[in-house]
Amino acid sequence: MKKLPPIIYTEKPDLRYPYIYVYSESFFRMVEKLKLEYLFSAVSPRQRNSDFMFFFVKDGYMIIMSPRERSILEDVDIGDFTSFDQFLEANYYGIPNLAEFTQFQASGFRDTLTKKDYLNYVEASKKGFPSKSSFKHAKQLGIESGEEYQKFREADVGYDDYKKMVAGGFTDKKEYGAAIQIGITTRKAYLEHIAHRFDPYLKKVKEIKNDADSAYNKQSFSEFIRLEYLMAEKLGELVYYKLNNKPVDNQEEVNLTEIVAGIEKKIGRELNLIDELNFWRLKRNDIVHEHLKMDKDIADKSKRFFTRHYETLMDIFNE
Repeated sequence: MKKLPPIIYTEKPDLRYPYIYVYSESFFRMVEKLKLEYLFSAVSPRQRNSDFMFFFVKDGYMIIMSPRERSILEDVDIGDFTSFDQFLEANYYGIPNLAEFTQFQASGFRDTLTKKDYLNYVEASKKGFPSKSSFKHAKQLGIESGEEYQKFREADVGYDDYKKMVAGGFTDKKEYGAAIQIGITTRKAYLEHIAHRFDPYLKKVKEIKNDADSAYNKQSFSEFIRLEYLMAEKLGELVYYKLNNKPVDNQEEVNLTEIVAGIEKKIGRELNLIDELNFWRLKRNDIVHEHLKMDKDIADKSKRFFTRHYETLMDIFNE
């Protein structure tokens, strides 16, 4: 088998200079005799010109292999390639074997039919990009690796937001969105916020509960009922906040009944609290606006209900 020297791919030669056509068998004998370090070829994926498949320069002459017969090419060592044309194209790109060439052909990178196609393919493969489209898109965005590009795609946000997510240590779109919504830009700060976000509500509920117990012990039953209802409101806001990941909008007039209805909708079951809440809301209004006095019996009744209300909502909060 004949072994070709390295091939330099070039443009069609300028025939204004001296040249000689030589039959392929004689041409290869000259190649072997002269021990040429390289051959020129004007055949490439973009330039299928077999008239100048091989040539070299000697003593001021271009020696060109005649295109009239190519049978001698059957004796050339083409490795594991299935045809000489396939070998020549692979050699043009610098691809060493059929397996690599087949993968390159299937990759979609072979579009401009220049050596840059294969260079892009190699770069994409080394950097872990699964396709030409992902590689090119990543290039446009300035992403350097397939792994990073995959993370960007999974984040399902625009690239500017993705860069902010990464800079802030976020990996989850929803978590990032929730943080940005409350003006937090780092995951560390957001986790600290999450860990303590309910503390003011729990503290307020406890304070009101203590005040309500104190009012009951002093037999200030009207004040006790007012405080019990206020505690129920704060507890409802707390549970709503946890379930919806946002506090109740205090700019809107939302009463406790509506808050509990929203909680029921979120958890998908009824709590059997709303009818009695409406009753105690009216009682609270009578106390606040009409200054009505309540006795111990009505206070005990309210205590039983608001204890059930407290335990029901705290169970949901602690789930």
